[in-house]
Amino acid sequence: MGDIEKNLEDADDHIERAENLLEEVAMEAVEIARENTEIISDFDSRAMEVQVKVDHDDTIHRLNENLPIPYFATVEEGNVEIRKLDLNIDELQSENDLVKVKEITSILEDTTSEGAPVPKVIEYSSALGMTVEETEEALDKLKQKGEVYEPSTDYLRTT
Repeated sequence: MGDIEKNLEDADDHIERAENLLEEVAMEAVEIARENTEIISDFDSRAMEVQVKVDHDDTIHRLNENLPIPYFATVEEGNVEIRKLDLNIDELQSENDLVKVKEITSILEDTTSEGAPVPKVIEYSSALGMTVEETEEALDKLKQKGEVYEPSTDYLRTT
């Protein structure tokens, strides 16, 4: 077998593993949604109207706790969507710790209504080679400089 055939076979193996991972993530997402979605309905007999509200907050929180890097869940127009986070790891590798953590926080803050979950900031920072202590130190410095704040416990937003 030549080099080209071997490279094509390797590429096919990578594609198959990626497809299997995405299928696992999708199946887990469906199960989490099934377990955590709250549906509230209200029937007005005089107006003959039914209002149904689907609360996806618990589903989004559970999905984001369990989805592997670089995937995250959001609600768009009432639908739960799983997306790949646009995080250029190669580009951020060369940056200092403050820039890395601020960029990660900036990207993650839009994944939930509360802001960037601190555990996810730490998880993504570790994917860039930072320790938990280095990430926490960077977050403390960013807070002192007023570039990051904590709108609620364990959530962050950039200024």
